[in-house]
Amino acid sequence: GSDLIRVRNLATVDPYVNNGGLWDPSSPFRQTIIDTIITSTRVITSIAVDPNGDNIVVTYKGEQNGGHEMYYVANATADSPVVTPKDLFGGTTSIYSSLIVKDEGIIYIGTENGLYTMANASATPVEYEGMNGVVVSFMTQQVDSLPFVKATYYTGTTPEEYRFGRTKDYRAIYLATYGKGVYVDKTFVNDTLNEVGIAEVESENIGEVRIYPN
Repeated sequence: GSDLIRVRNLATVDPYVNNGGLWDPSSPFRQTIIDTIITSTRVITSIAVDPNGDNIVVTYKGEQNGGHEMYYVANATADSPVVTPKDLFGGTTSIYSSLIVKDEGIIYIGTENGLYTMANASATPVEYEGMNGVVVSFMTQQVDSLPFVKATYYTGTTPEEYRFGRTKDYRAIYLATYGKGVYVDKTFVNDTLNEVGIAEVESENIGEVRIYPN
């Protein structure tokens, strides 16, 4: 099985003090605090962090010998986080990936049999979204949005203009699967212009492009 272990006070640790004694659990100079948040007979498959807070989702591989498929940990950085177990699929389905959508609180759940969502941590049942029979093995969301920047630099008296494109598809979700490629979900992309600020250049010298499976 797998335990979810939290290490606190990392910002106070200086590895050069007392020969690293601040890390050593038996050292009187130790400053870190190690907590076991969850103990399970199952194997942890993903940990998703809420971009808007300190809540996390922890998922597990399905087993026949009991245990929960998912835990929701509220206030994960607090002295006493609130841990709530979730049984979503009867106990035997493997969940391989998870994600908490920025600004929405919706939870994406990637399983061995497609993609599911929860409107929030308390929602039941889960909603099937598609990809039947496909393992959704990894998910990530674009949560940073950088502006278009144009700058002029000089080499001596010669000006050179540089353009740095802004973020495209802010809040898009990318989903990787086992054997079926990578998908993008633009449900939460609200930038209708969606241009980076730099004109695309078509290459006329590429005779062949080979695409390999993931």
